[in-house]
Amino acid sequence: MRDEDKTREQLIGELVELRRRVAELESNSQRLEELLWGIRIGDILVEMGYLTMAELRKALEKQKEADARLGRSLVETGVITEEQLRTALREQIKRFQRHFEDNG
Repeated sequence: MRDEDKTREQLIGELVELRRRVAELESNSQRLEELLWGIRIGDILVEMGYLTMAELRKALEKQKEADARLGRSLVETGVITEEQLRTALREQIKRFQRHFEDNG
């Protein structure tokens, strides 16, 4: 059916459905953000004291430009050591495991 042939009621129905889908996506996005908070490697590195928030923000900006993994980029630029990255990655794995054990 062409848009010109749709009735006002059909268009309103489609709009309501689109708004419902957007709200659902926003809700899913917020839940994902909550899940990732504290599990993202940058958060863990800051929490462990290997990185400051300012260093993390700067590294994230560079990461977008270079399209590289954050941890590897931080090691290559000398901000953290390979061992610090390994320690943080082990912690990240533990947190993922705990999350999925707790939430099925």
